[in-house]
Amino acid sequence: MYFFLNERNLLKNTSILLFFCFFASILNLLPIRNAKAAVNDWVITGENGKKVEGNIITWTGIHSAADENAIRYRTISYYMSRERFELKTKFTNGSNTSIKKQKVNIENLGGYDLDGLKFRNYAMTRKDFIKTAAKLGITANDLINGSVTIYLNPVYESYQGEKTRKSNIFGLQEMLAAEYWSEATQKLLEDLYNVEYTITASNIYNVNVIAVDKDKNEIKTLRSKDKVMYGQSYDPKITNEEKTIRSSGVEFQYTDQWSYTYEDRVSEKKNTISNLSSRVYLSEVPDANKLTIYMIYDSEKYPPYYVDIIAETEDGEKLTTFEKGKKVEGGSPFEYSLKDNQKTLKDKYYYANKWYLTYTNKNGKKKTEDKKNSEKIYQVMPEAMAESTAIFHMIYSLDPDAGDDITPPEDPGPELPEITVPKPDYKSMPFTKVSATGSIRADDRGSEKFVATLGVPTTESLYGEVRATDYLIGYNLVKKVGLKQYPIKVRKDYILVWTAATPEDELAEGEEPEQMTETVTIEQTITVPRAYGYWEIEDLDYYTINAATLSNYALPNDSITLSPNLSYYDVPSIRYYHSSSENYHIIPPKEASSGIKLPAQTITGGRDKPVLPQEDFTKQAYTMTGNIKVKSDHIIYDGVTVMNDSIVETEAPDINISPIKQCDTLTNENVLYKSGQIIEATKENGDFGSTGSIRYRCLTSDVSSKSNTLSYPISGINNVIIHTPVLCDPIIESDNNKYVQLINPNKSAVQLVLDQQPALSDFTVRISNTGLHSYMQGYFTRDFSKSLRDPSRSYISGKNELLRNEVKFPFDVYIDIGMDGKAENDEYIKSDTWITIGKSTARFYLPMWVEEGTYTAEFRTVAVNCIGTVNGMDLSKLRMTEEEKNTDRKNYVATNTAQFEVSGRIYGLTIYDLTDYPIWEEVFRIPNSSEFKKSYPDKYPNGTNKPGYNKGYYYDYALGTNDQYEKDTGRNVKYTFPLVNGSHPFYKNTGILKTGYMVRFSLETTGSMYSNGAMISIQPSFYFVDKKGKNRTAVDLYYSESFHGKHQPLVKVGSKLDLTNVKSIRTGDIDHGIPENELRQTAFVREEGYGDFIWNTKEMFTFSHIRLTDAFRTFIGNEYAKSVRKLHSYEKVAEDNITEADMIKRTQRWYGAYYLPNQVYAVKKDYNVMEYSGKYGVDFSEDFWLRDGYIIVNLRIETLDQYGERHLSYINPVNYQENGYCSMWIMEDPPLSKT
Repeated sequence: MYFFLNERNLLKNTSILLFFCFFASILNLLPIRNAKAAVNDWVITGENGKKVEGNIITWTGIHSAADENAIRYRTISYYMSRERFELKTKFTNGSNTSIKKQKVNIENLGGYDLDGLKFRNYAMTRKDFIKTAAKLGITANDLINGSVTIYLNPVYESYQGEKTRKSNIFGLQEMLAAEYWSEATQKLLEDLYNVEYTITASNIYNVNVIAVDKDKNEIKTLRSKDKVMYGQSYDPKITNEEKTIRSSGVEFQYTDQWSYTYEDRVSEKKNTISNLSSRVYLSEVPDANKLTIYMIYDSEKYPPYYVDIIAETEDGEKLTTFEKGKKVEGGSPFEYSLKDNQKTLKDKYYYANKWYLTYTNKNGKKKTEDKKNSEKIYQVMPEAMAESTAIFHMIYSLDPDAGDDITPPEDPGPELPEITVPKPDYKSMPFTKVSATGSIRADDRGSEKFVATLGVPTTESLYGEVRATDYLIGYNLVKKVGLKQYPIKVRKDYILVWTAATPEDELAEGEEPEQMTETVTIEQTITVPRAYGYWEIEDLDYYTINAATLSNYALPNDSITLSPNLSYYDVPSIRYYHSSSENYHIIPPKEASSGIKLPAQTITGGRDKPVLPQEDFTKQAYTMTGNIKVKSDHIIYDGVTVMNDSIVETEAPDINISPIKQCDTLTNENVLYKSGQIIEATKENGDFGSTGSIRYRCLTSDVSSKSNTLSYPISGINNVIIHTPVLCDPIIESDNNKYVQLINPNKSAVQLVLDQQPALSDFTVRISNTGLHSYMQGYFTRDFSKSLRDPSRSYISGKNELLRNEVKFPFDVYIDIGMDGKAENDEYIKSDTWITIGKSTARFYLPMWVEEGTYTAEFRTVAVNCIGTVNGMDLSKLRMTEEEKNTDRKNYVATNTAQFEVSGRIYGLTIYDLTDYPIWEEVFRIPNSSEFKKSYPDKYPNGTNKPGYNKGYYYDYALGTNDQYEKDTGRNVKYTFPLVNGSHPFYKNTGILKTGYMVRFSLETTGSMYSNGAMISIQPSFYFVDKKGKNRTAVDLYYSESFHGKHQPLVKVGSKLDLTNVKSIRTGDIDHGIPENELRQTAFVREEGYGDFIWNTKEMFTFSHIRLTDAFRTFIGNEYAKSVRKLHSYEKVAEDNITEADMIKRTQRWYGAYYLPNQVYAVKKDYNVMEYSGKYGVDFSEDFWLRDGYIIVNLRIETLDQYGERHLSYINPVNYQENGYCSMWIMEDPPLSKT
């Protein structure tokens, strides 16, 4: 709602418009309704409801005083333009950037508080308004035919209480984004932009340009129709031809000197600016009603000639000669007045107050000028031929009344002292032009750690520096001169003395007549003029630097204020006194108040009273009245007196303006300088523009022509690029290769082996932040976890008191808390969880339920300013990543990857049964039972690590004396591979297995061998040694056996026929010996009925290939599951739906069987027995059959994954020899020889 009120205030006879804007809690303007444009003589405003009168516009902002914490806004200035701004885009974008604009200052007039409301008054003056229009290029030519339309757009600042939050908010979109405004405010704001004003032609006034001589006599008017408007420039464009003019026959030349006078538009005071030189040009015309420019010309020096003055009749008859042969020059004035006895000639001719001039010009041509009607001759002499004679003809008439229409000169009266008025003077200095440049750079000045225009990280510091004009000065000092007319009372006493007219007869003898005396005082008031001249400060503008502001997003609170460092800021001092009162400057002569007392005069008469003389006291008043005493204003500049205020008569001393120098120096680099401006850690990366302003404060405010504070833009301020560097270089260490049994390992991956013991899958991770980031100054190669300014600060974001060096594994892990190797305090971390490890080294290891395979782990280092989303997008900055280092500043996260390969194990090859009964029966089986002693370890202890033989122990035969960790088990070497005579626990000559008897064995795996389709492939190869175990030779085996319903007399092991001779075994076959508890547990894990499971009968082997499938596999990870359940981390494991079954099945035991046929024959490898048999037949008595020795069976044991691919190798010879990987054969350490 708008309220309007007219008052008389501030300026005399100036109508003030008070513009009440009611603001809501955050200075929200309410909608405007039913308003019409108000028209005034100098401007028309299109802003609804706004009325403009006089030379000033004021408005009052009103808001509640109750909530000081509310965020409000206020207008700090306006920008004027001749084009509308596009409101839907930022004023700094697109076509808006090409719109020319100029700032209009507003003045804060203060205010008051009333009834819980705060009233604050503001104003714009007409002078500022029109001058700003002139800066936009608007001139009188634009207004001559009507008016010009301009647009005002506000510049706001937001504030809270007494604190300014954001400054210089220009543009609707910028304002909407500056703070969180209410919906009502947002709707209102658009109406406050592109406010239309129309500047009318009433701002135009006339300029006259007049040619005058040195005595200010007008010669010619050169310009009279030019129009100007306050603030615009004016150039009369005087031509070369106009610099030489002729008048009255005299040629004048322009002297390059000029002055001007104008009448101030507001005060109507006349001002004169003198002693200007060279080209006539005003860069900025004053605010005036009219302006007159005086161009000073001088006549040329002409050769002398002579003048005669004659009297002649109206018919041209010469009567007499008054003067003859008076020497004159062209351009010089000539005067002549007739004496009284010359005004009548021959008693009949009377001067008719007319005369004219005849002369010979320089070309010899006779010239006669027009007659002039005047009593006396006054003529500027024309240029004439050298040594010629010019004649003034004074005309006489027979009519005595001729010339009566000419006013005769007044009686001059008594001759009075001449009063000389001092010459006026005017001294001025144009106001200083400001130069201000600034920079924002990285600390420390002179040895900057970074180049601000290339990149500076957050947490580092900047410095701001401004070099600006030291001070601003300008003045207009006027010497005021004139005459004061003082009424002087002059008194004189006349003492009249006479003798009384007493008849003698009435006198006694000897008595004299009475002497009569009377004193008569005559008083006359005489107006006496007295000249004066004193200097007064018309305006004195002296400004020193108050502060400079540099604004850039990188700075604290987006800007810094630089106040002058007084240790380096040394500018001239100033002291002054000014009074605009004439009474201060002029001290009247004392006679003006006391009058003059003339000496008394005695007048003696006879017997009659004397008559008073008719005396005029004027001359006495003039001569006896003292002079005016004057004193000027006072100025002491930089310790030197410029304007002296001493009291003197008539004319004050001239001023000494030499100490006041125009400022052409810039501030010392330390005056406006502030370092240590820390870039807030969380500020986002980017290239940010800079602005700045410098404010000067007035030290002569009561005599200044300008505002108390002047603000100027600072140019040349560089942009600042924020680029917080992060570098991510993961360092992973592990020593698990010696346990890796992969046939085709990924040599670039970190190898992790699944086992109950964490040491096989453990690894350490450390993320280094040291390296080459980029080639920008301050970056290069270094530790990017530390700020250069303060190594205790980091470029890396923090989380839970750790720097965000983070790793994410695609598999579950345990982290070793405290790096103490104790599982009980370790934490379980689910896969795909970002783990913050800071700068320390963290140890991890795998739970056994991780699937085998190759994985890529992710690493990242998060910059300290990685907060929120990308500006203008719904995109988290965490997703703005770059590999290894963020060389592109739009990225906030440096990433890296590392490959891990997870594999299982195969180990524990053990013979647990030999079917050559009864010799071996009691070694393995419980007496009178088909069950194995080994299944009941509590009842039948392990006898392999005890001396002698005991039927109460169980026995088995392992590959070697070490376990799968290469630790000595204490096993007697007797109970290891191979079995030789003497390997039997009781019979010393028994051990070598006879053909036809079954060997039952087991082995164990870890990892993903629980899956369907996974199996163990065992391929036997055969060798022959003689009875002494020497002369080992590779052989092929042949056998005779009945299968497929008939006897097969000659079958080669590995032939197609042999491959059809498949041996099958039932899972729950009691002779096969898989413990019941394992079978039941496995059926449970498989979610299969026990009965169904144990009655599975599956193929197991041919004589050339053993294949152990899931029918012969049990899950035995009970101990591991038990150990996990005991840990405090188990709760999280359970929450992750990791079941006991998941843990149990990760350790598998495989049961296999194999035998060689009873009738088996060996021949050197690759001997073609079948070809021989085809030619000759075979009866097994042939010489190529090997006899009297032993067959050694070598087993190549490998796992096949669920896809049938070879996966793990028990022996792994190539990888062991070439890469240092695991050969379980070597690790379990079988004896190299047995006897």
